[in-house]
Amino acid sequence: MIMGAGALGSLFGGLLSSHNEVTLVGRGQHIKAMRDNGLKIEGATLLHAWPRCVMNIEDIDKTSIPDIVILAVKAYDTEEAIEQCLPVIGQDTRIMTFQNGLGNVETIQKYVPDTNIIGGITSHGATRLDPGMIRHGGIGDTVIGHLSCDDDEKIRTLADIFTASGIITTISDDIGKEIWAKAIVNSAINPITALLGEPNGAILEDPELVDLVRKIVSEGVSVGNSIGMELIRDEIINMTLNIARRTAKNMSSMLQDVEATRRTEIDHINGVIVRMGLGKGIEAKLNNALLDAVKIREKGHIDKNILKKIALLTP
Repeated sequence: MIMGAGALGSLFGGLLSSHNEVTLVGRGQHIKAMRDNGLKIEGATLLHAWPRCVMNIEDIDKTSIPDIVILAVKAYDTEEAIEQCLPVIGQDTRIMTFQNGLGNVETIQKYVPDTNIIGGITSHGATRLDPGMIRHGGIGDTVIGHLSCDDDEKIRTLADIFTASGIITTISDDIGKEIWAKAIVNSAINPITALLGEPNGAILEDPELVDLVRKIVSEGVSVGNSIGMELIRDEIINMTLNIARRTAKNMSSMLQDVEATRRTEIDHINGVIVRMGLGKGIEAKLNNALLDAVKIREKGHIDKNILKKIALLTP
């Protein structure tokens, strides 16, 4: 079962449904269109898939307990989503999070034991075009890992299932570190593209933006390392630029949100980095400036020079 039928949840649901029984839980016209006409995927993947689609957990047979529940909802909806899932979570059900930002795992831990939680990150890019249709904007890496670091045959089986469905997946023995690294990647790509109004590849076309990425990542690495993540700055910088390159045509989720006048996940990405930094005596000026700028952008205000102003905050 996949909780959250946004672009990424739909992409994974469509790919996994080719060889597995998948139920997508989502809202509105997108779910209705997929029920009536299936899910059409274009771009890096061409597929017409037919996952089962429902709008409410109540529509799922309570006697059919899912082996895995994948959370693909917005970070600010994590608690509500896990609470809704509780009636269909069995003793052996694994909860896997494929969400942006930091703090999602900690929220899930309030309801599910560590032994049943699997962290996940992916750099696949996806954009919802119309109800029932998405674009696979770029193929990326997918990594999953058991939260408790116990040897778990189920996680190896899951990695094989994902890979066989076209989502090449590896297993990490330190998924917490991987989630932090991905959050730092997102702290640069997502707000820059949201403020720029351009797809990911636009970052690479401007040396000043590349330099800004390096500075934003450096801040995030400093904060992460202050709580013991042991991140290597140059590795995360290269990871960020490589993801921007591999998903050059993709519109980041934050850009999609601001263009649709939806709430973004900026609080759960840059906002967490800022707050954790302050707790360790580290002032993440760039992350804080991006936090404020995206908050303003959410309200429809556009400042075409905002990124240049932010870049001036550090030498």
